[in-house]
Amino acid sequence: MTGSAATDRAVARAIDALRRGWAVEVIAGAQRLRLLAVESADARSLADFDPASTADLLISAARAARRLARQAGILPAYFLASGEPDCEASVTAEAIDLYDGGTHLHIATRARLPVATAENSEIVAFRTPGDPREHVALIIGQRDGSIPVVRLHSECLTGDVLGSLKCDCGPQLHGAMHRIAEASWGV
Repeated sequence: MTGSAATDRAVARAIDALRRGWAVEVIAGAQRLRLLAVESADARSLADFDPASTADLLISAARAARRLARQAGILPAYFLASGEPDCEASVTAEAIDLYDGGTHLHIATRARLPVATAENSEIVAFRTPGDPREHVALIIGQRDGSIPVVRLHSECLTGDVLGSLKCDCGPQLHGAMHRIAEASWGV
């Protein structure tokens, strides 16, 4: 399933609003939910969202709100309020169900990037419309028909770049890069 350009824009706008800590309204037929992401709320934004201080903390949201949180990359926990909407974005549950931002994934750029474990490597950056974040893949070696060695790694500035001793992200990443270099190729 995929939505129209208008519904995709509405969902992308709602995702952006949630990431910025702004309120969002989700519409499902006659029902309307005003949502404010817990992880980005502070005293001021909560007071603006709910001046009467009656907002409930919604831990397990409706399916559409959970999907929207997943697309926005935030925790699926919201403050919930009913009443007249005063939100930065409004989106229907149907539009959220139809939205699949991953289907529009495209390569933003690619470049040769020699790394310590393998000079023959390339970095590829990916984007989706409505998402300002980039995701990257480091391809080590050349495709040769064999099964690639694959490592999924979440970014960790302190571990990967600064070598923090509080996490083992950097050593895990470097170990994986060595194993991929020892194999014929990988990502």
